[in-house]
Amino acid sequence: MFDYSKLLGLMTEKNFTQKKLCEMIHISENSFTNKIKGRSNFASDEIVEICNILGISTKSVGAYFFTPKV
Repeated sequence: MFDYSKLLGLMTEKNFTQKKLCEMIHISENSFTNKIKGRSNFASDEIVEICNILGISTKSVGAYFFTPKV
């Protein structure tokens, strides 16, 4: 399971609601919630889209999507 707190923090910082981001990457809010809670995984294309939207560099992807939850 991964820790998505940094991703959620960046969304807040950039004024992106979960609903707005979900609409932009074409997934349901329920699906996004399941991914954030570790019930399912983000697809690689979803990660790429989120990075493009939020301005996450390729060097920083791991910090936002692949930090193990302790």
